[in-house]
Amino acid sequence: MLKSCKDLKSRRDLVEWLSDMLPDPFLYKGSTGAAYDAGIREFEYCSRPLWAIFSLIASGDYEEEMAAPFIKRIKAGLKPGTPLTFPEPSTARRQTAVEMAVYGYGLLCCKERLLNYLDEEERNRLAVWLNQVNEIEFPRGNWYFFLLIINYGLKENGFPYSRENIDFACREIESLYIGGGWYKDGHDCQRDYYIPFAFQFYSLLLDRYCPEHKLSGVRERSLEFEPDFLYWLDSQGRSLPFGRSLTYRFAHVCYWCACAVSGVHGISTGEVKDMIFRNFNFWAGQDILSEGMLSIGYGYPNLVLSEDYNAPGSPMWAFKAFVILSLPQEHDFWKEDRKKVVLKEPIREERGPGFLAVAGKKHHYALSVCQYSHASIFQHMSKYGKFCYSTAFGFNCSRDVQGISQFAVDNTLALSVKGTGQFAGRGRIVEWDLFKEYGYSRWVYGEIAEIESWLVPVDEQFHIRVHRIHTSLELETYEGAFPVFGWSPKFCSPVMETDGIILHRGHMSSGIWDLCHDRQPEVVLQGPNTNIYDCERNGVPALKREIPPSEGGWIAACLVYGDPELDQGETGPRQKPVASLKGNCLMVNGKNIILNKK
Repeated sequence: MLKSCKDLKSRRDLVEWLSDMLPDPFLYKGSTGAAYDAGIREFEYCSRPLWAIFSLIASGDYEEEMAAPFIKRIKAGLKPGTPLTFPEPSTARRQTAVEMAVYGYGLLCCKERLLNYLDEEERNRLAVWLNQVNEIEFPRGNWYFFLLIINYGLKENGFPYSRENIDFACREIESLYIGGGWYKDGHDCQRDYYIPFAFQFYSLLLDRYCPEHKLSGVRERSLEFEPDFLYWLDSQGRSLPFGRSLTYRFAHVCYWCACAVSGVHGISTGEVKDMIFRNFNFWAGQDILSEGMLSIGYGYPNLVLSEDYNAPGSPMWAFKAFVILSLPQEHDFWKEDRKKVVLKEPIREERGPGFLAVAGKKHHYALSVCQYSHASIFQHMSKYGKFCYSTAFGFNCSRDVQGISQFAVDNTLALSVKGTGQFAGRGRIVEWDLFKEYGYSRWVYGEIAEIESWLVPVDEQFHIRVHRIHTSLELETYEGAFPVFGWSPKFCSPVMETDGIILHRGHMSSGIWDLCHDRQPEVVLQGPNTNIYDCERNGVPALKREIPPSEGGWIAACLVYGDPELDQGETGPRQKPVASLKGNCLMVNGKNIILNKK
């Protein structure tokens, strides 16, 4: 289970916490692989902590012994012809360019404070090495910012740079803007945390340190983005776990840290400070270290969650959030009293990510209708394909597709051609739309079935799902609610109700009820290390049915419930919403909602 939070209150507290997580830059501890070679993995390991170290140096308010090992490692990396020499970027080994970006940041925020550590030969070597990024090809997406940060860092310090690549990167970034403060990261179907911790983050840093940049509307777009992103952090400090790269953990609040550093924010400074410290305190209380460094995983070390670009040093991209340490102790930010944000509405329509975001006292959740993984990210159905993502329940990852107990069925409509026992959830979405009262998506199960899904938020505890399934083959189907941590039939019993089932353990409860009265309630046990928060086995309340081929479409509807913090003595909801479906009219607590496509 999740641990209690530490009590980080001040800049000094953050520096001490950082010190606990910093690795020895000369002692690479990695024992797992990645899509890039060992030389780049070691370079990543000693470079990602520099987001924090350079920020400290920029502030002028730091202890020299904290920075000294990293400065020594930089000097070793700039000496040619040794095993410690920094790798040179190429199109074939362009992951190197990702890690080079922090050196551009160091030049921007530190300038002479950094260069004073280097002699003339090392400065020239640094400039020549960084300029090599101008000779390689970059994938379309957030990587264009690496070109900008490096070239602007060179420019601001009087080194040679590429004006052509600055212009190119700015044009390409502008072509990715979709409105409302949101960008698409290459593919339009992925609008995840790379928008706040890449597009918005880098833009705000460039606006702070290089005001003559050529990016469009940085401040205006950040202020447009902010109201949506406020819903991605709950009152307990947990960010909404969704999409790839969750192993970067508190990088989720590096956007707010950049807001504080740049002075660009629509909410008050005290509210920005509270967003940052809430998340830092949450993570400071979790089991996220392994051998003294940040582990691959989320709530605990867990390779099941990893992507192929997650090397042992990768999680230290979380240190981008420590740009907040570029503000010295005497800065007004640290004197400001924290103030909690009061969200204007309990349910927010967010067209950028395709979410209906629901904010409650116990958790936040998002009903997702447009995103899927174009590039087949590992565990892509779990990271993008679920109908609902909760800050408290997290989500499960599949250990296999063979057998429903191995497939992550939580908040998923799992489909299997009868007799195969191989399951899949929502993958490619071919059409979607979002309304104030519900979200709609049309998606496919290969060439076998087409499914239309309507997701309807009710309140913090309940939401409703309606599906129309057109299938050419007989299917076995399961639909799951939220996972309940540590639930086991050895120690727990389900609460069976008419057309539904509730599971509870400790203060956590989840349930699902069939509104069409033709599916069988069932418990699906999920194995250890499947949930991103909790390493123990968990149980998912589900509805099961086999459906025949149907051209006209088979209709399914359910009421889904989740409460992560039950009151003492409770095992489930005190009162369920009254809901029924007639045609395309959903009636909820006396209110009619017409479910259309457009």
